[in-house]
Amino acid sequence: MKNSTLPLVTIGAVNYNCVRFVLETLESIRLQTYPNIELIIVDDCSTDGSLDIIITWLKEYTMPYRLIIHKENKGLKAGLEDILNCASGKYLSLISTDDILIFDKIDDQVKLIESFDNEVGLVYGDSMMIDENGKIIHNSMFQYYRGENFVPPSGNVFRDIVNDFYFYSQASLINLELLKKSEFTLDNNIISEDWDMQLCLSRNYEIYGQNKICTKYRRVSNSITASNWNELKMHKVWKSHLYMFNKYLKSPLNTKSDNIILLDKIRLLYWKLFESKSFTRQEKVKYFYVIFKQTKTIRNLLILIKISLSCIISNILR
Repeated sequence: MKNSTLPLVTIGAVNYNCVRFVLETLESIRLQTYPNIELIIVDDCSTDGSLDIIITWLKEYTMPYRLIIHKENKGLKAGLEDILNCASGKYLSLISTDDILIFDKIDDQVKLIESFDNEVGLVYGDSMMIDENGKIIHNSMFQYYRGENFVPPSGNVFRDIVNDFYFYSQASLINLELLKKSEFTLDNNIISEDWDMQLCLSRNYEIYGQNKICTKYRRVSNSITASNWNELKMHKVWKSHLYMFNKYLKSPLNTKSDNIILLDKIRLLYWKLFESKSFTRQEKVKYFYVIFKQTKTIRNLLILIKISLSCIISNILR
């Protein structure tokens, strides 16, 4: 039952051909212990019958909801834009329709984010990884990737998030009011929308993490994490990340240390692109110029010259 004294949370779910898993995802939303939720579901022109399951399920769903149906496949970014444009909650929780929310995920994270006196852009937790049949692959993504003694960074974590994408968006609760205040927009040049969103929030506000499982992340055979990363795919990803990090290099909120870490990240990506056969000469010149313009110190200039000389010696520019 809705409780208007508690902040409204929008749960946004984008569905595309998840007929095997969508019902379990929807049930995990229905079973949330938090009482003040609005649900926005975007179906991106599914062809497998999953939309029929959603429509049937919504007939028995008692909380406020909105179903947006795309008449043509527009991709994840368009679905996220629909959610951001329609969401009216103070907070936002995103999920894809093959993942599962732990029953107290929203309740627990609202209590956490509301406990701070200062403005917090986002709180996040840990995820469990499961396979297509629901079998556990990893009990804790934090422990699997970071080690048993990993402590989720909190506070000003911008540099941590620049260095690594270390938590899934499904495991977070976003302060939607602050995201809009920061004027975040989904950029067509950026592939990793969730990383971009985390960078934006962490650049402008504090972020807090907790060592608690709040979602089950499903690894399916056709997912990005399970697909083969061929050179052409990586070329697109590296270009996207180069564009994304260069965008944050321009932030007036950056310290000298922030800019050094961003430049190191940009140089690493630039080097990877130079080694890619798909990286044209025109692109090499363009991105070299981008980095050159941002080089402000002798240290950065020397590193850039070293990379350039190595590339020329290797005949990469020919």
